[in-house]
Amino acid sequence: MRLSGDAGQIYRQIIREIHSRVRLDGAKLPLKPKSSREEIERMREKLRAFTPHDIPANIKPLKVKKEYLNDRILFVREEDIDKVAKLNLCKIDAGEPGLRIGREFFELETDEKSNTALEVIVAPEIYVKAVYENLENLKALADLMLKAFGSSVVPEVLSEVEKIAPLMERARLAGRIEEIVAEEALRLNRRIEEKISELEVTIKGERILELMRGRVPEIEELESFIAEEVIESERKIEEITGINAEIFSRSYPVEVNTVAVDRIKAEIEEEAIIELYKACRPVAEKIFRLLPEINREVEKAYELEFLRAVKEFCSGFVFPEFSDCIAFVNGKHLFIPNPQPVSYAVGNSEIASGKIAILTGANSGGKTSLLELIAQMQIMAQMGLPVNAEMAWTDVVDELFFFKRKRGVQGAGAFESAVRAFTRALLGKGRKLVLIDEFEAITEPGAAVRIIAEFLRIAHEKDHYVVIVSHLGKELSEMLPFARVDGIEAKGLDENFNLIVDRQPKFGRIGRSTPELILEKLYRKAKGEEKDVLERVCRSVRD
Repeated sequence: MRLSGDAGQIYRQIIREIHSRVRLDGAKLPLKPKSSREEIERMREKLRAFTPHDIPANIKPLKVKKEYLNDRILFVREEDIDKVAKLNLCKIDAGEPGLRIGREFFELETDEKSNTALEVIVAPEIYVKAVYENLENLKALADLMLKAFGSSVVPEVLSEVEKIAPLMERARLAGRIEEIVAEEALRLNRRIEEKISELEVTIKGERILELMRGRVPEIEELESFIAEEVIESERKIEEITGINAEIFSRSYPVEVNTVAVDRIKAEIEEEAIIELYKACRPVAEKIFRLLPEINREVEKAYELEFLRAVKEFCSGFVFPEFSDCIAFVNGKHLFIPNPQPVSYAVGNSEIASGKIAILTGANSGGKTSLLELIAQMQIMAQMGLPVNAEMAWTDVVDELFFFKRKRGVQGAGAFESAVRAFTRALLGKGRKLVLIDEFEAITEPGAAVRIIAEFLRIAHEKDHYVVIVSHLGKELSEMLPFARVDGIEAKGLDENFNLIVDRQPKFGRIGRSTPELILEKLYRKAKGEEKDVLERVCRSVRD
């Protein structure tokens, strides 16, 4: 359904209200009004069949981030270098096709030529890493899919990645070894400092070093303690790395043997990287194959969250019946606090008949709000959503046109713009719902009657639905026998001289205009000669 004029603003208010209830950013899905009854029915069925689920907040698409790997060289034929270089995964050189990692060389099979396949072959770790770093998110996704749909491809991937988790941690260790050693050296020196304090050694640090070099007997206890603590710290590093090495000096302050650390790092890298590469190849191929399905499951999760938000927004609403009218009983405006329920109809309904309706009555009586309510009902109905009413009926239209008068906009430019808009609303094929708010306010009343009347004749000939707010109900009804005139009436004034308005339109009756009541208000508050003048004016209006 096309949304023209101010109808788009009404739609945006509705979709914002739904999105405000969505707890996942990715689940703020679009939902446009449809002109196909079948599409509307499909959305209705989704909502009817929807079972609420707790949607985990950490669900998100699985994205594979490319990384440049310095630990390998990819050899390709000379003519393929430029094409493969675009992958930017590792260093590339000409030669017999294959991949060198450390001392090992892996041949590339002839069917592994496409750039996409090469990513999996050259850098399978980046696919496995993407899953490994999102294990909790993916577990939450799998649980949701199993509960909601009874199946998921995610567990198949998780089980494979979890098998090689120790290798992943081993490979990560190489990048953290300097940090691990530095932290242990810090702890080691603190323990030694505490021991010095316990021995109540008062000699300054520089003197301690001199005494230690001289093998002074008084320091032997401290030297023995330092040696024991160094061995204990090196044992802890060995437990982590699996490699025995003299990492720390045997004197205070303890210093790190960077050569030994570099050797440990190199051993871990060469061993772990090759083993990890071999283990990741088959797992990455499975991830690559299932990645589209995994992200489709994410989209399903987003849809579930979106439907949950829709159900929350539409709680207590009703699905309108399809009919040859647009009507509702006790409909409530979505964005007015504590709105008065209103019933209205255009078309052939039990509430009222006639596709052309002229809405008249009191200023500030709710005529514009009623047009907004009609627009809300029609937009939500064609989005496939229930509407805020006790009962409702809808006809599927191809376009909703809403002309909302801009306050304070007058003159020839405003009139020309309004005529163009109204004209466009009547052009083309298809059924339309046209809502017009006080067209005559931007031109002379005499001309407005003739212009509006002709526009409404054209709309009637094209079998459109039209509701137009106008203060020219009497004049238009005399010219247009097919048009129904409805009225919103101000019943009177309360004790504070405020208008008492019944916002429920009276079908087939011109609404009592506000000016009469405003005059009455002024008359009742006036005194002396002013009261006499206003009495004559009030009498002339009544007559």
